[in-house]
Amino acid sequence: MHLSHLTLVALILGVDKVIPQTVTIDVHNAQVAQYIDARFIGVTLDSYYFTTHFKGINFSSQRLLTLARGLTPCYLRLGGTDADYVVFNKNSHVGRDVDKRFILNSNKYTFGTSDWDRVNGFVRNAGLDFIFDLNLSLRKNGRWDPTNAKELFQYSIQKGYKFAGIELGNEMEYNKDTHVTAQQSAQDFATLKQVINSMPGLSHPKIYGPAVAGIFYRSFTYAEDFLKAGGANHVDILTYHHYYTSGPKATVEMYHDHKVLDTLKKGLTSVMDARNKYAPGKTVWLGETSAAYSRAPGDLNRLYAASFPWLDKLGVAALYGVKGLMRQALYAGLVDEHTNPRNDYWVTRMYKQLVGNRVLKLNGSPNVNLRFYSHCTTYPSPLGYAKGSVTVYLMNLGSSAITVNINGAANQHLYMLSPGDNNGLRSAYIKLNGNVLRMTNDSYIPQFSHVQHRGSVRVEAHNMGFIVLTDIRKVECL
Repeated sequence: MHLSHLTLVALILGVDKVIPQTVTIDVHNAQVAQYIDARFIGVTLDSYYFTTHFKGINFSSQRLLTLARGLTPCYLRLGGTDADYVVFNKNSHVGRDVDKRFILNSNKYTFGTSDWDRVNGFVRNAGLDFIFDLNLSLRKNGRWDPTNAKELFQYSIQKGYKFAGIELGNEMEYNKDTHVTAQQSAQDFATLKQVINSMPGLSHPKIYGPAVAGIFYRSFTYAEDFLKAGGANHVDILTYHHYYTSGPKATVEMYHDHKVLDTLKKGLTSVMDARNKYAPGKTVWLGETSAAYSRAPGDLNRLYAASFPWLDKLGVAALYGVKGLMRQALYAGLVDEHTNPRNDYWVTRMYKQLVGNRVLKLNGSPNVNLRFYSHCTTYPSPLGYAKGSVTVYLMNLGSSAITVNINGAANQHLYMLSPGDNNGLRSAYIKLNGNVLRMTNDSYIPQFSHVQHRGSVRVEAHNMGFIVLTDIRKVECL
């Protein structure tokens, strides 16, 4: 028996398995496993901003509009915890006055027509598709009271505002003020469906729910009970939220730990099994998602390291049959409070421009630090790629370079991403092929530039990126 030098060293050191530093990706034999659409990635805006009248958000900002348009086609979901603490009052111009017709806690808010007009004006001007989360805490005799929702719908119809979707409640299994059981929630969604069907002017928006807080433990059980109680008959899209951890517990190391990233696969397997059992064929979304919920010390979600869990989540979700992800959030998330695009904005826009609707199934990686996924390239392509081309997106979680061979590919266009400065994983900036990505004009987003390449690709430590196989002419992509 002949042992390689690397294997011999591993045996001497007591290492059970050698991690190869050269990996082959077989795109040539990959088959289509799933389909997504151009709105696979959406964005959110938190209902909390109703309580401040959207203080700090300039919906008329040309820069914000340009950045939002840069993600279209795209859903905007306005929801979150405070969705169950705000009430619409078309006669209110103050926004904070509690509407006395409803039994609310003292810290609840009313939003008026000016706030609603601003939001809908932005949605319309940016070309977004609007999903709104209604207040499930407005109750009468133990059931959801749709009175306020009807008023909001009637006003919206009069103004010509459009809904792509409606949610009812947010993470109700953890609501400390109004606990609604999964069984009662299913009945409340039946009421919502009746209300929507009675108002043809709404143009039949889709219904989303139950918007549980996660895909494990109490949240998973609540969603399963919702389905058992017939909730699937009253929603069009099943929504689960997903975060890897809470902000205060998050660390940079967690964001590039393959064991942390793999937890999503386990959770989605359970979600899809429950869907197949209780609601076969029903569409599943991650209706609110990011790396961590609530801000981490130093706001880790804005750093380069946070792009690992985001890009990996896109790959895993598409492969496991999820049809939509709503990224938390557009403002103070993908775009900072000064209207500058953060690292994940660039990753998201690049994904939308390069990654198409046909999801290809690849063999697993022999190196746990190399994560890779593949789709047919977006077509029609905003970057001019022909039908039949393939996009591979990958990331090197580790501290050593990895050489990647891609079977079936000759000409390649590389879009390789790396930390934008000497802070490495903690960088607040990101480089594309060695150049920091920046927005220099309020009305224009720079076009992504590629590097032409042939042969093996060296993926440096802690780098990620997209590789377009321009001349493969893969039959499944034609």
